[in-house]
Amino acid sequence: YNQMIPKIISRFYSTPVPKPGKRLRFELSNTTPFKRPFGNIIEAEECVLADYCLPILYYILSNRKIMTFISAVLLEIKILFISKNIRVLSCAVLSAIPLLRPFFYQSIVIPILARELYTMLEAPVPFIMGIQASNPPSNIPRDVLIIDLDKNKIELNEIGTIPKLPVHSKLKEIRSVSEALKKECPHIPYKPTAKQSTLVQVISSNFNYYFSSLFKEFKRHCVSNITDRVSVFLEESFLFESRDSDLPFLKQFLNTQIFAQYK
Repeated sequence: YNQMIPKIISRFYSTPVPKPGKRLRFELSNTTPFKRPFGNIIEAEECVLADYCLPILYYILSNRKIMTFISAVLLEIKILFISKNIRVLSCAVLSAIPLLRPFFYQSIVIPILARELYTMLEAPVPFIMGIQASNPPSNIPRDVLIIDLDKNKIELNEIGTIPKLPVHSKLKEIRSVSEALKKECPHIPYKPTAKQSTLVQVISSNFNYYFSSLFKEFKRHCVSNITDRVSVFLEESFLFESRDSDLPFLKQFLNTQIFAQYK
């Protein structure tokens, strides 16, 4: 029995750690179930929304359109989703939350905007909202990015060109996983399978790694006053070391409330 203990411990430590909220089964003579708790309520919310929203979002929109959507969210452009399907609409709006990690959206999020509140589309602040296609407003402001989920179409209106996300090898991995996810979704995934859930968690984690890597040298471009505990970010220094192709996005992003909260 004493000789078995090191083997049991070795097997236990070599077992992959499950995702937060997921279970694993460890078998000896009997099966012992373990459930990994969520680290905090924010992590729990992001994991649940990834499972609930991302399979449907990637089924409806192409990876390229999703990248445009993410760039628009980070640059705090006003975004309006349109669809006849309430479930699809709410999933598209709420998908921004698990896709933005480690950033947090700082403005208005309304999955389904009631007809009585259509005047909110004229709000002078960023937002992500959804309206049912059966009740579209007649005069949507021209500074709003419209994503028609039923037609798989994006209307830029007066916004012009939306800068692309900075180039990174992780984006290729995300595209590859998104293609694998589409193959796993022959029908709209209202109830994601275990494989679909695993793939969307990989996508969410890869975005987290991607955004974190963009600012891994962030502290090197900060000057701190130890006495007052005040730190100042040197924007020009950071941009000087960035690739020219990434500057259109970075210059706008560094002036957003999302980045202000992050730094």
